[in-house]
Amino acid sequence: MKNNIFHFNNAGALFFAKNINKFNIPHEIKMAKFKNGTRADIIDRKNSYNTLIDLMEDVRLFFSRNTKTSSVVVGMDRIDLNEYPFEVVREAIVNAVAHRDYKINSSPITFYIYDNRIEITSPGKLIPPLTIATLESANPLHRNKIICDIFSKTGYMEHYGTGISRMKKTMLEEGLKEPKFEEMGEFFKVTLWARDENTIDPELYKNNRNPLDKLGLNERQIKAFALMVNENKTFTINNYLNCFEISRVTASKDLNKLESLNLINKVKNGRSYIYYVK
Repeated sequence: MKNNIFHFNNAGALFFAKNINKFNIPHEIKMAKFKNGTRADIIDRKNSYNTLIDLMEDVRLFFSRNTKTSSVVVGMDRIDLNEYPFEVVREAIVNAVAHRDYKINSSPITFYIYDNRIEITSPGKLIPPLTIATLESANPLHRNKIICDIFSKTGYMEHYGTGISRMKKTMLEEGLKEPKFEEMGEFFKVTLWARDENTIDPELYKNNRNPLDKLGLNERQIKAFALMVNENKTFTINNYLNCFEISRVTASKDLNKLESLNLINKVKNGRSYIYYVK
């Protein structure tokens, strides 16, 4: 404070200023979703210039709308399977923002989603004596200590140098390839590999279990939902009532309950509806 007026340092401006652009601090995150494995065809894009906490939310929203979540039903549980564990994505983005070299003002942080991977690139090489080989074992070094301190207080990061190890551990626990870390000229790059839906082992995702009976579903509804999720089966009122040997009224109540819980969808087909899972 000077003359009873608060003056932001760079870290304060990045977290709390209403208009960061007037401080001329490079902080943009450039996000893009590409159709295939190259940058030839962009499906979605967004550039964010918000405060650092709001940048985290912008990335989360962009990630959510541009990655897939699939499900399987095992017993009485629905298991949701995301392409990437978001906690690993968040760790990579927080590290990119916290450790970028803010003296490099010609390039933004990039967050690129391809069909089989996410690439996050940040301006600034590792701080010597850190190397790719010693990322997990060396004492943590911080290019931007105040930014790291604020992120730590908000719960986005911790100071004990375990972030890289936790990223690797989480990916391996979910049956995914380890993240790849690279230095490319004056940039640091992290690559996260998507899961292959053809090799999913539901036992790896016990923490993602959602008990269906807790939603008030009966065994018949859970069995129907399992068929729709696991075998891509669709139902009409007629084939549902025939499948379970129940009345039309009960079949309608069952399917409409599943729809009201946003577990399934329905589309008009002539004078009736087809119920399905996206």
